[in-house]
Amino acid sequence: MYIPFWVIIIVGAVIFIFYKSKKQNTFKKLPINIDADQKEKNDLNQDSVLEIQKKFEEKIELKYLPDRIEDRDIYIYKSLMRPWYNKLINKNYYNFALTKSITTDWINYIKALEEEANCRCLYKINFESENEEEINYFIDRGRIEMEKINKIEKNFANSIGDDALERLSSARNVDEEKIPQLLLKTNIKERLDIKKSKK
Repeated sequence: MYIPFWVIIIVGAVIFIFYKSKKQNTFKKLPINIDADQKEKNDLNQDSVLEIQKKFEEKIELKYLPDRIEDRDIYIYKSLMRPWYNKLINKNYYNFALTKSITTDWINYIKALEEEANCRCLYKINFESENEEEINYFIDRGRIEMEKINKIEKNFANSIGDDALERLSSARNVDEEKIPQLLLKTNIKERLDIKKSKK
């Protein structure tokens, strides 16, 4: 019997994510602390930040992943958060302490987006399970990651000023059916900007 290659990839990815979560959690609980990731020692040089960002942006283009970032989050990342991050870094280029804080938030934001998507995927996988402790863990952990995401987004919007908070609120509350079209427009603009930068 012929099995399409893409089916094998998806099944393999689901098994790997499930196995990884079982092995790492076993069941090691993470503290309910919105600032937990702030304690990590991040290598904040520009090359490492660009590498983290590049890997993340490659991942969000892979639509078949079971733990894919949601379209709304991708739209906010591309249309608001990434431009805001670049603007804040350029504006505060000579203020090392501030740029370090901004970059730490940026790295934690990317990690939180990935972790929230991972928790959402694992919750769906375990939904039929009788292990309520495990299900509740992924619900709680996903909620914590979403709190981090919202907190960092609001911090960036407040730093940008003007109508940034209003734009963020609009993006968070826009109708679900409009997201694909908005994301398509953002992707087209992104490609046009890349072409202009190469001229």
